[in-house]
Amino acid sequence: KLGPIQHVNIFYTKGILNNGSHAFDLLRFLFEEPSRVSLLSPAGEMVSADPTLSVKVEFQAGFEAWLCALDGEAYNLFEVDILGSRGRMLLRDQGHILDQFSLEDTRERHGFQQLEPVPHSRPTDLAHAVQYAVTDLIDSIENSNPPACTLQDARAALDLSLKVFREAENGS
Repeated sequence: KLGPIQHVNIFYTKGILNNGSHAFDLLRFLFEEPSRVSLLSPAGEMVSADPTLSVKVEFQAGFEAWLCALDGEAYNLFEVDILGSRGRMLLRDQGHILDQFSLEDTRERHGFQQLEPVPHSRPTDLAHAVQYAVTDLIDSIENSNPPACTLQDARAALDLSLKVFREAENGS
């Protein structure tokens, strides 16, 4: 529905190893393995054992995702904004609310197309995430199916977080 992805923004707080690893895990789940990950800048100095860092993530499909570091002392935030050529999805409220947008043809009025909310915000099913994870695990054991997310997936997401953390630590 979104068409080819143009860009993804993830606004997050609470550390590259903590929430940053969840951002990498989600990106890998939705868009496969990134082709390149680059440190942009930290939100502040490396004063924390788990600093929140801004990161550019590139994908073979030709789009970028930016992890935008925010000051966790001000508030906690984890939002994902996915922009495609035909629509947009915004996950907000820590992933509990989904806003969807699709193209509206306004060429006659404005001379261009624009994104229109469709139909309005709605809750996601994130509150049941643990239940789904347990059900998926039981299904994978009983039916010999691979789980939706493997230990290798978790390790790969954490490895990406550690790579960026080490770049920041070394002043790259």
